[in-house]
Amino acid sequence: MPAASLDVGPDGRIGVVWTSDHENQAYDVYFAESADRCVSFGTNVLVNADMDGLQQFPTIAYGSLGRVHVLWEASNPPDYDYNIYHASSADSGRTFSAPALVNDDPPGAFDSQMAVSAAGNPVSGVAAVWLDYREQYEENVYYAGTAPVSVAWDGSSPLDPSNGEPIGEGTAGVYPNPTADGAYLRGARVRVYDLKGRLVRSIGPSEATSDGWIYWDGRDRTGALAASGIYWARCECTAGVRVRKIVVVR
Repeated sequence: MPAASLDVGPDGRIGVVWTSDHENQAYDVYFAESADRCVSFGTNVLVNADMDGLQQFPTIAYGSLGRVHVLWEASNPPDYDYNIYHASSADSGRTFSAPALVNDDPPGAFDSQMAVSAAGNPVSGVAAVWLDYREQYEENVYYAGTAPVSVAWDGSSPLDPSNGEPIGEGTAGVYPNPTADGAYLRGARVRVYDLKGRLVRSIGPSEATSDGWIYWDGRDRTGALAASGIYWARCECTAGVRVRKIVVVR
């Protein structure tokens, strides 16, 4: 049952998920991403690693800080009890988390969950709805979503993009902070977002200094000064990804 879905990330990346049985004659979910408006795509990545059975009808949504979320139906013979699974990626789809069951009735309950649809949210990550047959096989709509980042983040610690939890490094890696003009950030690539998850500025490796810093001049993509407030900076380097808080005071 081949199927496909796509979504556009906050910085213009286009992600596509689809099903294919070319590897083991059973349908699996694959992901690829384009950074040049679909002129070319990166490596095809298997999303549902280490899962047997039939995977079908995937949907994709970009969540907070550009994280990729993929949801799909999965079932195993001989009963084919359909359930909803989720996996996510914080590195543009190079690797995905282990698939996790979304619906809270266990596999084997013979109450199928089907037709999942998802939407990204810059604050909470992802939300999903699906058709659920657990009430005496009646068709009802169920909802599930990831916890809001604003609940886990107290404003003083950066967040780990893999789980949205504070990582306890304060504002290290940003100087000066607060700032009235611009700030230096530790990283090879930096993407600055406002509190609603909208991309303010993307600064690439070509602008990084030899000692691993990037300067954000406090301006958005149009060249206008960013307003006073709190911003998130997604800083990528060889050691991984960190999210820093920047306070702009005009």
